[in-house]
Amino acid sequence: MIAACIANFISQTLNINVLDDGNLSGLIANFIAALRALFRSINVVAFSATPVFDASLGDTQEITLTGNVTSSTLVNTSPGQVVKFIIHQDGSGAHTFVWATSLSAFGGTIDPGVSATSIQSFLIDASNTPHPYTPMMVG
Repeated sequence: MIAACIANFISQTLNINVLDDGNLSGLIANFIAALRALFRSINVVAFSATPVFDASLGDTQEITLTGNVTSSTLVNTSPGQVVKFIIHQDGSGAHTFVWATSLSAFGGTIDPGVSATSIQSFLIDASNTPHPYTPMMVG
């Protein structure tokens, strides 16, 4: 019963099938992902010109720009999830940010000001497609 309970928790939380296929490392990884989904946190992403934002690591994705982001990627979203981006400019400012392809039609232009912060949220629909959830806040 305990195993069935854990499998059901993983399945319901991540919206995936959980198979009894002997893959213990996969089961553990899915269990950890389900716990993270339940207790979402901020995923601080190290600066890169091509950062990858992993929504399974937190509903909030945060990055401080120390250069231009030429492309970005959003992975591991789940239906019903609200993914928030917090994008900071460093003390130099004027850095550009290119939204992930799935967000490019919706993401606003970030504030280029020195030490400025821009915040944009997206709601992931049932087909795992993001839609703007709030207007971009800058300042």
